Amino acid sequence: MESGFNKRNAILISIVCLSCMLIGSFYDYQISAALFNTDNWFGIIGAAYGQLSVSLGLILSSVLLVSIMEKRVCLKSVLQGIAVVFMCLLGAIQMWMEPMMYVPGMNMVLNTIINLVIITGSGYVLLRYTKGRDKKEVMRIIKFIVFVIFAQLILINIIKPLAARPRMRMLEITPQAHFQNWWEFGTVQKTQLMAALGIASEEFKSFPSGHTGSAAVLLAFSVLPLLHQDSKKAKQWFWIAVAVTILVAFSRIIMGAHFLSDVTMGFSVSFLCSFVGYKIFFKERKVK
Repeated sequence: MESGFNKRNAILISIVCLSCMLIGSFYDYQISAALFNTDNWFGIIGAAYGQLSVSLGLILSSVLLVSIMEKRVCLKSVLQGIAVVFMCLLGAIQMWMEPMMYVPGMNMVLNTIINLVIITGSGYVLLRYTKGRDKKEVMRIIKFIVFVIFAQLILINIIKPLAARPRMRMLEITPQAHFQNWWEFGTVQKTQLMAALGIASEEFKSFPSGHTGSAAVLLAFSVLPLLHQDSKKAKQWFWIAVAVTILVAFSRIIMGAHFLSDVTMGFSVSFLCSFVGYKIFFKERKVK
C-alpha cells in the first residue's frame, strides 16, 4: 500500500519549497508589505484555528488510544491512561486559548461551544472510521501522529530563538527595527530593541512559522485510509492536507506574523518530520 508519503511527492514538494525559499530570499519583505492587513478576517481565522491540527490531533489521538486500550488494569494501561490525560489537557487548553487570543471580542461560552462541537463531531467520525480495524494498526497511526506533533514542535521552537527574526507586524510600527533575512541568525537586534523599547520576545519569532508547521501535521492524518487498504484515498487526503496548510500559511503572511520563507520553512520542517515518521512507523510499507 502506498500513501502520499512517497518519493515522487517528496521530490515535488522539495522543489516547490526550495523555489519558495529562493523567492523569499529576494522578495520576502515586498510580498509581506503587499499582503499585510491585520484586520483581514481570513488572517484572523487562520491565526485562531491554524494550529488546530496539533490541538485536535492530541485530543483525537487520545480518543483513539482509549478505544483500543486494554480493559484490565496493568502497567501498560495505566501509562496509556496518563498519556491520554496529558494529551487531552494539552490539546484542550491550546484549542480553547487560541481563539480567545486572536479573535476580537470572542465570547468564552461561544468559544467553548464551538470547541465542543468540533471535538465531539470529529471524535465521532474518527471512531466510526476506525471501528473494527486492527488495534495494532490503529496504535501505529497514533504513534505516528503524536511523533509528528511533538517532533515538529520541538524543532521549530529550537530554531525560533536562534533565528530571532523580527515579525513584519513589528517592523511596520517600529522605525528602530530593521528587516532581517531568514539566513541572518542572531539575537543582537532582539536584545537591543527589547532593552530599549520593551518589545516582547514574541515579536522575534518569525522564522520558522509555528502555525504553518502545526497545520502541516494534518498530513499525518492522511494515512488513516490505509486502515481500509485505500491507497487512492490516502493520496487524496495527503494533497487536501497540503492545500489546507497553504491556506494557513497565506493567512500568516496576511497577518504580518511571518514572511514567505518563514511559512515555507515551517511547512518543510513538519513535512520532514512526517516523512521520517512514516518511514519509522510504516517501514514495511516501502516508500516508492
